[in-house]
Amino acid sequence: MAHLGSFRKHFVLKRNRIGPLVAMQGVIIFSIMVKIGINKKSDYETYENFHNFSTGGVNFGSKILRDHPKINIVNYKKYIDEFYKKNKENLLRIEKESNAYIDKKQNGFWDAVKTVFGHDYKNMPFLGYLSIFDCNPRNVDTRTFQVYFGRNLRGIAGVAFHESIHFVFFDYINKNMPEEIRTMDKNSGPLWELSELFNVIILNMPEFQKTLKRKEKLFYPTLRKNFAKAKAAWREAGGDIDKFVFQYLKNFQKG
Repeated sequence: MAHLGSFRKHFVLKRNRIGPLVAMQGVIIFSIMVKIGINKKSDYETYENFHNFSTGGVNFGSKILRDHPKINIVNYKKYIDEFYKKNKENLLRIEKESNAYIDKKQNGFWDAVKTVFGHDYKNMPFLGYLSIFDCNPRNVDTRTFQVYFGRNLRGIAGVAFHESIHFVFFDYINKNMPEEIRTMDKNSGPLWELSELFNVIILNMPEFQKTLKRKEKLFYPTLRKNFAKAKAAWREAGGDIDKFVFQYLKNFQKG
């Protein structure tokens, strides 16, 4: 299965936030852990950023045209408006079902996160929006992401938890090794690559698979050549995230 958490340097989702409250569909709810909502304007940004973008061996523009052959840079806002209007009820249904499915998985998932990272992240909000494009971008700074509405519920949850691990990983290294990563880009280069490889290793651990029951696969073809190196670094680190990051980046510099 093609994976999920797509990198995007310039992607910014706009959220209506009031302290710990999040506005979705005009209703204020208390945001705990992962929630899925709908934000049509976020798809304007996704099209603008991804319609001619490729990275890691993935052509996102082609993925967009595969599902929406009539969209283009001239008509994209009108196209998105009409798609959301025509499919409103279906999108609302998917939003509701996705949140219900994810909620059933959350406790087990976040218990596994605490086991691996040594910190309880259950009260940290992560907000995702359904998207009509299969690009699935994230913004590490705002802990927001998109997930393609055409996936089944297990796939939507897979994206949500994949992105959540990214957010947790970057929060962890920001707090525990800020100087070591201060000059490194989270959206490209070795640190971004490490985050993608780390996700596959972590989410296939028994602690996570007990809840997810879905094998995590590497999304970007160009990263496959370094996956064995990452797994070796994880084994050498003995499950210590700090040692893993240092070891992998050290190996990366060696080539």
